[in-house]
Amino acid sequence: KAFGVEAAVGIGGASEGAEASRQLDVLEAGVQAAFADLDCARLHPPLLLLVDQLEQVWTIEPESHALVTGLLLAAKHVISFYGNAVRATLFIRADIYDTLNFGDGDKFHSDEIRISWTREALEDLALSRARASVGLPLTWRMLWEELFPVSVMGEPTSEYIFRRSLPRPRDTIQFLNVCRNIADEAGHVAISEDDVLAATDRFSRWKLQDLAKEYLISHPFLRSLFPLFENTGYVVMRSTLEERFEGCRETLHREFSDYTESLTTQGVIDVLYGVGFIGVKRGNDTV
Repeated sequence: KAFGVEAAVGIGGASEGAEASRQLDVLEAGVQAAFADLDCARLHPPLLLLVDQLEQVWTIEPESHALVTGLLLAAKHVISFYGNAVRATLFIRADIYDTLNFGDGDKFHSDEIRISWTREALEDLALSRARASVGLPLTWRMLWEELFPVSVMGEPTSEYIFRRSLPRPRDTIQFLNVCRNIADEAGHVAISEDDVLAATDRFSRWKLQDLAKEYLISHPFLRSLFPLFENTGYVVMRSTLEERFEGCRETLHREFSDYTESLTTQGVIDVLYGVGFIGVKRGNDTV
């Protein structure tokens, strides 16, 4: 069995799977010979294969799991088979990767790199993008005290921005860009506090829509959970959520019968926390 292609011998001769496996062996041997003849491993940097956006083809079906698992196994095989001539990197969302369950999964731990963005890294990213945008060697102070207002609703602007977006580059960049766009629409040279507040509303609506789309495959019921938080403050007690959830539990179970195990009060909390929709207030801190 090679990456999902299973070889078998039938009474009438080689099966279609066996023929495909043989063809794959011939192709790999030819590529390996070409790398050796050209001395690629010594004379050139390795050929780098990058595979991204696997979430676009991801579903909860077994075939989807087999596809991603096959890609992981193929990437590891390519590296070992072609030596230093080829390298392969797969970018997989953590929530997808963590659901994969296959026999050789433990062999990938040493190859995993989990990318997490710190507040400092996102601030550096914001400063780099701002420098590229205006074409000037901006400093941190110039960005957050001159281009942006010093504070928004009494909170330092950088704190305000980063507390209201998920800790990942695309969210940070989108929020900053919409602040700039609204300031441009208003004819402002610098971004004002009102611009940031207007951007917050627009960005929030975008993110609510994007969140449901992003997790449509793994949590197709996500959009149906948002009404649980309508007409409430930003702090919601568990008892209030339980009461609201009970009012729509039967409907959710009927519409999403394959996900009833997740559609409990605790399951809903876990899902919403996992996707970044809610946080947890502990003392004076929110996590």
